[in-house]
Amino acid sequence: MLSSENLIKLYTRYGFEQGPSSDQCLVFFSQKGYFQNAEIVLLRDDVSPEEIDKSEYEQMGYSVRVRSFKDAAAVHDALFSGFFNTKISNNRLLREYTNFCKQQQDKLLGTKYQYVVGEFIENGLLQKQNVIQRIRSIFDTEEQQLIILEASAGYGKTCTSFEVIKFLVETFPSKIPLMAELSKNRKASIFRYVLLSEIDQKFPSLSSELVTYEIGEGRIFLIIDGFDELLSKSYLNLKDSSPNKDAQTMLDTIAQLFSEGSKTKVLLTTRKSSIFVGEDFDDWVDNHLSNCNVTRIQLAVPSLRDWIGAEKIKKLKEHDIELDNILNPVLLSLLRSAPLEDFENKYSSNDQIIAQYIELLLKREQTRQSLPLEVSEQLSIMSRLAAEMVECDISTEDIDFIKYMLEDIVGDQFSKYLNRYEMMSDVLETKPTESEFLNKLSHHALLDRVSSQSNQIGFLNDFIFGLMIAEALEHDYIAPSDVKGKYLDIAITALSTASSERRNKLYSTLSSTIDKETSQRKLNASIILLKSIQESFESEYFDGIYFGEKISIINFETFKNSIFTDCVFNNCEINTDAFRTCQFYNCSFYNVKIVVGETLNCELTFLSCSGHQQFAEAAYRENKKIEHTVDYERTVLEQYWKPGYDMAEPRRAHQTLLRGVAQSDKMAVAEAIDSLIKKGILIKKARVIELNFEKMEEIKNIIHR
Repeated sequence: MLSSENLIKLYTRYGFEQGPSSDQCLVFFSQKGYFQNAEIVLLRDDVSPEEIDKSEYEQMGYSVRVRSFKDAAAVHDALFSGFFNTKISNNRLLREYTNFCKQQQDKLLGTKYQYVVGEFIENGLLQKQNVIQRIRSIFDTEEQQLIILEASAGYGKTCTSFEVIKFLVETFPSKIPLMAELSKNRKASIFRYVLLSEIDQKFPSLSSELVTYEIGEGRIFLIIDGFDELLSKSYLNLKDSSPNKDAQTMLDTIAQLFSEGSKTKVLLTTRKSSIFVGEDFDDWVDNHLSNCNVTRIQLAVPSLRDWIGAEKIKKLKEHDIELDNILNPVLLSLLRSAPLEDFENKYSSNDQIIAQYIELLLKREQTRQSLPLEVSEQLSIMSRLAAEMVECDISTEDIDFIKYMLEDIVGDQFSKYLNRYEMMSDVLETKPTESEFLNKLSHHALLDRVSSQSNQIGFLNDFIFGLMIAEALEHDYIAPSDVKGKYLDIAITALSTASSERRNKLYSTLSSTIDKETSQRKLNASIILLKSIQESFESEYFDGIYFGEKISIINFETFKNSIFTDCVFNNCEINTDAFRTCQFYNCSFYNVKIVVGETLNCELTFLSCSGHQQFAEAAYRENKKIEHTVDYERTVLEQYWKPGYDMAEPRRAHQTLLRGVAQSDKMAVAEAIDSLIKKGILIKKARVIELNFEKMEEIKNIIHR
């Protein structure tokens, strides 16, 4: 028998008014404009729909339906499917996916777009499985799930978001993904309003409260693409938990979706950002998302073999191309579609590959729009536009404002450019006006609308934007001091594909700006542009840094008293003397060459790491082995169940377990934590370690309770 209380809650939540009731059925009314509906819901299994008299309500003008449900879940399924039109909504999402693929094909000069599955790093561990299927498996649970998907600018976050949506629609047809693309709503400074705006746009006939409720029920998957777009515009203080703050932070809005008992599933895509780095974020997760599984996924650099195959790789090697530097999806798409003969002369250097891509776009523009501008002239206009956008701190803007910028850039060159039309005998169109010419430039191949529903435009992608910023710097169209924050990231990531000479020149140009940035950004800039680490860091926190091939960490005390979380050391060289009194959480070491330094004890701590054993042994070579007289497993467990307390805390963040521990004891405490994890007494999650209450007897024995 169905519960009347549960039925009333569900139907009233969906906007119904309760009518007469009996021990056989409940009646609910819905009146919206022209339509008047009545639903009679049977409460008992021994009553059939045919036994119910509908005539009274039909005479009152209602369209009446008698419904019989197996249980409350079936009621919820029916209401959700009916009001949210799951089939129609998901078909619309599939059409959006198809349109997105067509847009990518246009951006790739007509080359068929295909999502290439690459490796990814999950919570510090390199994974070779399909990242789309992995995200699907995380969502296919009853538990709360927050996935933070990180990648550098132009490395496939939005493409991955659309692939995830397509896969979710095909896998869970009774549920609906809701995608919020923050790049399309950058004027709103508070994330809560952006989210409500997206909800109103996607479900205009439903209340935001109902949509938010179904997000909490796990029936609507929330995908937030470009989370970093609002970072610079949002007030953020993770330690301020005051409920009366005027500016509600993005993370607080996210936390509200993960209320106790909810089944919320959220995927955030973002560039690597300081908002997700450090002890403040870990404490915030511990305090605000105590029941949520938080998974960090970083898209790894693409595999050259997966994209272009062995034969083309061989040709590139013959020209001494720096293969690591062309691992950019845009360039790889170009090389993938290019015929093999082009690799003999067109693609003989890293800078030539970039130049060929830009030249193809700009030459096509001469024909596509009958644009009588040389490649160099188009490049100058677009790089000046990039400079002005950076100076104005915008990456997209209304088309009228972009035209105003272009008008200022073209300036007194209008007459020269327009007069060229009179000499173009192969062009049938008449000489355009200045306004028509500006319209051509605003529809340039390097620019694109952010969506078909929006009148805002920006650069084609972050890779193009970054290349244009670099061009602007090289021609002094912009001061290096203006290129900071996310624009610095975009330029550095784009130029990671260039030759060592061009990368070194960019680093030298931006050095004064880089010096003022965070240590995380400084280190990334050094690794990406210089392929080396130029300075020393002390008492810093690094999260998700990728130390790849050709990186040598060999200088004495390059890192001192610093913390590394979810970092990957892959095929790099490490001298043990380069690290002193450092802690590593969830870090992975693959094929690392270890050079043993002179320091006998570098005082390093490894917790929940993999592949670090050789590094750890080389960094700790004291002749006299210390015999532990302290029961460190008890020390660890008492951080969960403090002496004198009746109850234990369920979870602790990784590094909080080492806070307040003497340096001489940290290695032993870390070993005790790993030991307890192996015994199943502690359970390792993404950013926390939980106490396994099913092992309570063993826990009591260890702490003598």
